[in-house]
Amino acid sequence: MSNPYYTHTTYPTPNSPGSSASLRNELENITLGFDLLPTLAANGYKVAMVNSAGTALIASAALQALAITLSTINSTPIGASSPSTGAFTTVSATTFTGSFVGNASTATALATARTIGGTSFDGTANVTSFPAPGAIGGTTPSTGAFTVLSASTSAAVTSSSASAFAVGLTGATNPAFTVDSSTASQVAGLKVTGAATLGTVAVVVTDSGANTSLTVNAKGSGTIGIGSVSTGAVTITPDTTINGAATLASTLAVNGATISTTSATMALLNTGATTVNAFGAATALNVGAATGTLTVANTTLAANAITASTTLNVSGITTLGNGAVLGTPTSMVGTNITGTATAFTASNVTTNANLNGDVTSVGNATTLATVNSNVGAFTNANITVNAKGLITAAASGSPGGVTSVTGTSPVVSSGGTTPAISLASAYGDTLNPYASKTANFVLAAPNGSAGVPGFRAVVAADIPTLNQSTTGSAATLTTGRTISVTGDLAYTSSSFDGSANVTAAGTLATVNANVGSFTAANITVNAKGLITAAANGTAAGASLSNDTSTATDLFPMFASATSGTPTTVFTSNTKLLYKPSTGELKASELVASNGIVVNSQTVSASYTIAVGFSAMSSGPVTISSGQAVTVSSGSRWVVL
Repeated sequence: MSNPYYTHTTYPTPNSPGSSASLRNELENITLGFDLLPTLAANGYKVAMVNSAGTALIASAALQALAITLSTINSTPIGASSPSTGAFTTVSATTFTGSFVGNASTATALATARTIGGTSFDGTANVTSFPAPGAIGGTTPSTGAFTVLSASTSAAVTSSSASAFAVGLTGATNPAFTVDSSTASQVAGLKVTGAATLGTVAVVVTDSGANTSLTVNAKGSGTIGIGSVSTGAVTITPDTTINGAATLASTLAVNGATISTTSATMALLNTGATTVNAFGAATALNVGAATGTLTVANTTLAANAITASTTLNVSGITTLGNGAVLGTPTSMVGTNITGTATAFTASNVTTNANLNGDVTSVGNATTLATVNSNVGAFTNANITVNAKGLITAAASGSPGGVTSVTGTSPVVSSGGTTPAISLASAYGDTLNPYASKTANFVLAAPNGSAGVPGFRAVVAADIPTLNQSTTGSAATLTTGRTISVTGDLAYTSSSFDGSANVTAAGTLATVNANVGSFTAANITVNAKGLITAAANGTAAGASLSNDTSTATDLFPMFASATSGTPTTVFTSNTKLLYKPSTGELKASELVASNGIVVNSQTVSASYTIAVGFSAMSSGPVTISSGQAVTVSSGSRWVVL
């Protein structure tokens, strides 16, 4: 058998004497082979593995984790009855003894509970709210999900971001609500003032300037709904400009105002409606100026809309188109009328009105075609009208309309179809409240008692006592005042009467006489956080020295950075020790990450392998003249 642990030299011939030296040599080789194995004592439950040089087996608790990580055992858990070759993916055991290095992928709870915003958190449950959230912008704000945000005075967010404050399922991405304060030199904004129940909530633009506009836009072709859910009225008080088309789905009421335009031409009710009912309650209708042209094309004026008691002044009308139907005007002056017209008589039409069509006449002689055979007077008539607006059939019908009218206090009605409407007789002087009254009189109940109100002079008892609880505000103070601050800050304003803002510079009290710049400063701070004294100090640090004499083990120091100034320096504890007097570097394990352990082929200084230690070198090795390697009893030096 030939392997790194034992390779025999020459076996003695069977049944023949052999040399004791050869036997001792074979036994020495066997002993050296066993020296390449870890001892059994004190190595219980440890993993044996080939060292980094590939020259021997080693075992230690520190290498146990490394052995599992880098082993070639398969994914079968430790303790399985038939493990095969592979790398560990699962390690299972009822109990693990010892420490683990690294982070667990999952855990049911933290070993030590932590606090988030004052709430204990060990990982067994979510943190849903904070009992005492910090104020936004405070020096120690709480973090997490707020369920209630409160402030004793006010809370302000200072930001120049396009999403300075955003609320939504995905944060600032398409939020439900966003505050954009990215406009350069932004000082104008929007103020929302709350109200008590049944009150009025106000939305107002805030700005130190006098006039600032407000724009409300939907996205793209989306619509803006005002009062689309509420049932109350929408009131627009000042003059309003609508640049696009306005569509009304209900009634347009113009109360005492005028529909006007600055354009020379305006189309009113120009498309869509084929039947237009206008001016139904008008007793006088003025159309157009005294001069000009009025064209009525293919239009029907209801029969008898212009009656015998009506004067139709057509001095400005040049054409009534085909299909026009007129009633019986008292005069038609100065025009030619073409098309179809009815109910003209010789006495109503002047010689200047020439008719043709269904009316065959010139001047005062007219003849209308007969379209109705039932001539007579009718009550509550039922009629049939042809396409030209002519009555082709008529008969009496049944009456309709109002049968009774009643009144609600203080209005009373005599009843019936033609009632008398009046105020109740006990309504007093308010029957005519706007008639002339005595100067300086007011409408009030009797002085000192209840009763029917009347107009009388004001007495002292009518005026309530005014005191400090009176609500309202004044534009200015009668006497201007100054606002002063003393103490650590000295400040006095100019005279302030409320008519305008006042500003003045405040001055901090002097608490430090040594003014200037300082290096590694030593400072004194008072209870108010003010620096009362300052002076140059000495920068913190440690000096370096070349130590070759210390004979005890020291801790090497390491930094977590490769450049700059480290903020923390680390020691190795007992895992790595250095003795300056001998240059020895001790480590609990030596790992050659590149796979090569390098040693010199020349021993240039004498060295003693101490009791309890063994040494190994990759040969050939030469010991310099005058130097020696001493191997203590029980120790070994193996040259490979």
